[in-house]
This record gives sequence, C-alpha cells and structure tokens, in this order.
Amino acid sequence: IHLAILQENIKVLRLMVQHDVNLEKRDKHGRTALHVAAFMGNGDICALLIQHNADVNALSGNGMTPLHRCQSSHGGIKAAEVILERLPELINRPDDSGCTALYMACEKGNDRMVEFLLSAKADPNIKGLNGRTPLIAAVMVNPVSTETSHKEHIIKLLLQHGADPIVPDAEGVTALTAAVDLRMDDIEKLL
Repeated sequence: IHLAILQENIKVLRLMVQHDVNLEKRDKHGRTALHVAAFMGNGDICALLIQHNADVNALSGNGMTPLHRCQSSHGGIKAAEVILERLPELINRPDDSGCTALYMACEKGNDRMVEFLLSAKADPNIKGLNGRTPLIAAVMVNPVSTETSHKEHIIKLLLQHGADPIVPDAEGVTALTAAVDLRMDDIEKLL
C-alpha cells in the first residue's frame, strides 16, 4: 500500500481498501499508510484512507502523527485539513522531540501551512526542539532555503496570533536576540 501511495495511484488504492488491505501496516520507520499519504501532501488519498478508518492518531517511530508528516512538503494543506477534520485535537500534539506541526511548518518556512495551522487554532507559544517557540524557529530558519518574504510573512502571522517574542529557548535566546545576532534588521523591526 505504501508504494501505491508514493506513486499516488488512487485507482489501485481504491481497489486495495475495498479488499480490506491493512491500513495500519508500518514501514521500517513505523509509518502507516496515512503517514505516507500526509507526507505526499495528497488530501484525496488521505480522505480515502480516513474514510476506510485509517488511524489519524497513529504515531510513527519518532512519535509523529500524520499531521506532523504534512509538514514535509510545501503543500500539504488539503491533507492537513482532512486529518484535522477527523481529529482536531492533533493541532497541538508534539512529536517525541517536542515539536508541533506548527513548529515544523515554521522551521521549514512553509508560510501557507503556518497560516492554515494558526487559523485552526494552533498555539504559537508551545516550545519545541531545544525549548524554541515556533517564532524562534521562524527567525532562525535557513535564509537560503526560505525567501525573506516568506519568513517575514510567517513572523507577522505568528505575532498576530499571540506569539511572544521575548520567550527564551533553553539557551536563553529569544526571537528578538536571534534576529539581532543574525543581523536581520527587517525581522528585528517586526519584533
């Protein structure tokens, strides 16, 4: 089933689910079919799997839910919508490293996903990896992998939704001090 999902072959998948294929079978990383579909960002496949009772609450080997896996691509919003429609409580669930889906979207510079998750009531102040908030993650995201306009948009969204710019991480770094240290004048002004 994982291969059919990776190939996004919905015709084969429909046949498989009609013949009671095991949707909870895991790969070597503990990922179910729904984890793989979420990673692909394919909302239609996620909906098909959920319609056939795929477990939206399943945890992979590193404690990620299918919602966390939506953050692996710059799309994924439709997949996230389908997953949260079934189980809205996943919105602030951390993985084994303490990261929420919002934290991961900020870390990846996925501004559309950040906007969606915040509209779905994601908490912008939950600390993740190294005690960092999503705001700190957004400031520190690699500028080469994220356009400055996306970074600024993410930071504005987080601030509009109550992100606290002076909450420190485990090393005492705040979003503001990170912006100053990284010489990000435009970001510093936002904070």
